[in-house]
Amino acid sequence: MEDPLVKAVFARWSACMKAKGFTYPAPMAANDDPRFRPTPEGASRTEIATALADIDCRATHRVAEVWHAAETRIQRASIARDATALAADRRALDGSLRKAADVLARP
Repeated sequence: MEDPLVKAVFARWSACMKAKGFTYPAPMAANDDPRFRPTPEGASRTEIATALADIDCRATHRVAEVWHAAETRIQRASIARDATALAADRRALDGSLRKAADVLARP
């Protein structure tokens, strides 16, 4: 969420939504709008209009692709930086799983 490219795509999405008459700082804000809770009557016209605008703005600005690319870049850097610790964690987990399997295999 702090990645400059993600911040920029969220800003473009927000401007797109504003041009369509909806004011939200980021895509999650539209999803979390308290006006859009399930009701017996179903989705309101406002909720449907907001959702359609959201879909269009997300697609136009490739929000999912930009966000995914940033997440991937950040996670790969973290994996590379912490490879030794992650390998040690993997060995510890594998050892725990072997012990559990041995215990479960006993009559």
